[in-house]
Amino acid sequence: MPASNELALSVALNYRDDYVPLSGFSQNVSGVVDVTGTRFASKVIEIGTTDESVAKDDLTTVGFVLIKNLDDTNFISAGDDGTNYPIKILAEEFSLFRLNGNTLHLIADTAACEVEVHMIEE
Repeated sequence: MPASNELALSVALNYRDDYVPLSGFSQNVSGVVDVTGTRFASKVIEIGTTDESVAKDDLTTVGFVLIKNLDDTNFISAGDDGTNYPIKILAEEFSLFRLNGNTLHLIADTAACEVEVHMIEE
């Protein structure tokens, strides 16, 4: 459990390909990140095929973001400026990242998608 003003992160990455001899790896990474904020925002929203900025509610500065794409067919893309979307989240996948700006922008590829968004104040 993290102390006050800390965010604990843990990721387990395991890969194996039965068709490639001697392939596969496993990596576990964990750590604690200092945060100065005390707020978070969690919501499920529908994202359309044009740029949408996600309301940060009472957060002063957005830090870490966790997005889960709830759609079973279409992908979404995420970025911080409304013109560049370097993060691609396929159907039923998720992504955890630190936002490089203060506004999260999302866009769906082919059709509107339901997404689960969690933002932690920096």
